[in-house]
Amino acid sequence: MNDFKALNQRQKDGFAQQQRWLKQVLAGKLVNCPSCQQTISADRQGELLHLHCCKGCTDVVLTLG
Repeated sequence: MNDFKALNQRQKDGFAQQQRWLKQVLAGKLVNCPSCQQTISADRQGELLHLHCCKGCTDVVLTLG
């Protein structure tokens, strides 16, 4: 049972960290990828917002609308 509690806590912490950097990127701030330390860039394609680093280790697509 303790293993599940630790796993849930790590997932919760990871999600919170992603929320923080998403908010920073959307606010126009420069944010580095947690894996490769390259700048995360945002590209809008219609109703999709693509957030990614140049190496591809961070790759998030959000649907706007």
